[in-house]
Amino acid sequence: MNKTLVSITLSILAILLFGALVFNKTHRVDLPPQKQINIEGQPIIGQGKMTMVAFEDMKCSNCKRFDEEIYPYIKTHYIDTGKARYVTIPLAFIPNSTPAGNAALCAYHQQPALFFSYVNYLYQHQPDEALDWATPDLLTQFAQQIPGIDMQAFATCIKNNTYYTQLQQNLGLAGEVMGDTVQTPTLYINGYVITPMTIEQVEKIANTQQ
Repeated sequence: MNKTLVSITLSILAILLFGALVFNKTHRVDLPPQKQINIEGQPIIGQGKMTMVAFEDMKCSNCKRFDEEIYPYIKTHYIDTGKARYVTIPLAFIPNSTPAGNAALCAYHQQPALFFSYVNYLYQHQPDEALDWATPDLLTQFAQQIPGIDMQAFATCIKNNTYYTQLQQNLGLAGEVMGDTVQTPTLYINGYVITPMTIEQVEKIANTQQ
């Protein structure tokens, strides 16, 4: 009788152990290689344990979709809840996008929060990526819709191309992180790239970092 009980107990333990191994294997997230990203001097919103870094080009149509479809989810679930700080690294590698990136940084260097307001408005009114639309006049019209922007200082910043050097440095940083193929938007959570770019993948990686 005792031998039978021992045998049954061992069988149950073996089944439970096997089930646990299968469960862990099924639910394990294989993380991609972790990247070190220098975020000094870049626009940041929120505070939290996680650091989310997005590389974006202001003329990029996919960045517009990211801002409309994925960023609101990130803001609601991670930034506003204090779980993450969110960093945008503006790039300018699409033809004639440098003025738009410069304009966004003009807003940022006036007041950090203005960057995200300006970029959000820009994406909402972004013309076709193939058009050469990033002109001083249109970029200034966008700025006029953002409360708090000093328009005189903004106009001077646009005229002087003040942050063209920073945009070039950002592109170099993107190359160090991504290698030969720089893409926008690209999102990292604590240095782990999000691919595919979906809310489900954001959740999957974020859950490993909380």
